[in-house]
Amino acid sequence: MRQGYFQNSPSGFEDFFDGTGEAKVAIEANDARQPVYDWLSKRDFDVKLAHPHKTRIIAEVKIKTDCKDSKALAGLVRADPSSSREPVR
Repeated sequence: MRQGYFQNSPSGFEDFFDGTGEAKVAIEANDARQPVYDWLSKRDFDVKLAHPHKTRIIAEVKIKTDCKDSKALAGLVRADPSSSREPVR
């Protein structure tokens, strides 16, 4: 699993994902997901949209950090394929 911070911009995404190769990417189902999904899928990443009911568990954790949340999201999608789906357009 790869983690890190990057600027929320096309160039930030390019820098972070440059050289990644074939990868699965899990993203949360929220209103801002579509541009991110489009960007990733155009570059042939296997994008999984985490089911909102499953990510509720992550949201309810008392001490939240991006690092912990991203590990939990990746673990959820890896351990339970039914926790994710292809986005509906």
